[in-house]
Amino acid sequence: MSVLATNDMIDFSSLKEFLNVTDGNLASHIKALEKEKF
Repeated sequence: MSVLATNDMIDFSSLKEFLNVTDGNLASHIKALEKEKF
């Protein structure tokens, strides 16, 4: 989440590249965060 502390917004592709994860992995983590209303 440190990337979001320095940026108001970041697109999916940039976040995926920054974290060095796959589309599916990032999507599942985002869904988990949304489920917890993060």
